[in-house]
Amino acid sequence: MSGADVQERFRALARHPDVPRLLAGPPAGSILRTVLVALLALAGLAVVGFFGAILFLSFCPPLGLLPVAAVAIGGYAFVDHLRRGRTTARRAALVIEERSRLEGDTEEGGVRTRRTATLAFEDGTRAEVEVLEGVEVLHPDDLGVAELSDERLTRFTRVPL
Repeated sequence: MSGADVQERFRALARHPDVPRLLAGPPAGSILRTVLVALLALAGLAVVGFFGAILFLSFCPPLGLLPVAAVAIGGYAFVDHLRRGRTTARRAALVIEERSRLEGDTEEGGVRTRRTATLAFEDGTRAEVEVLEGVEVLHPDDLGVAELSDERLTRFTRVPL
């Protein structure tokens, strides 16, 4: 497929009525809701940890430190998640190819399939991304909106043209 054909397909995609909605980011309330739910969960963990520490300290003092450690680890994980934050981008993309390979886990003896895909974007750039498990199988020349998070394809919505 020539570069002119690819650009024409991207122009047709941009004219599709569903594309502006697909390219829009998540509603502003959903991010706030996620943070509030996480804070409530952390507060719940702190309350359970506090009462667990009181209970365990009265029976076996060394065990009383376990709930305190659990709250500290949970708090650290929450703050680290907020500090790093995940950048999510939605872009119009063309699937060039998808590859699968089996990876063995020597410790547990299990095998998993690792999927990667090459995507082309409207500006002519290409990216090699890992395809997460929830994403359905991609086919060459699929055109749609890719949701990318830290070099991982988290969702691909095909747009019929």
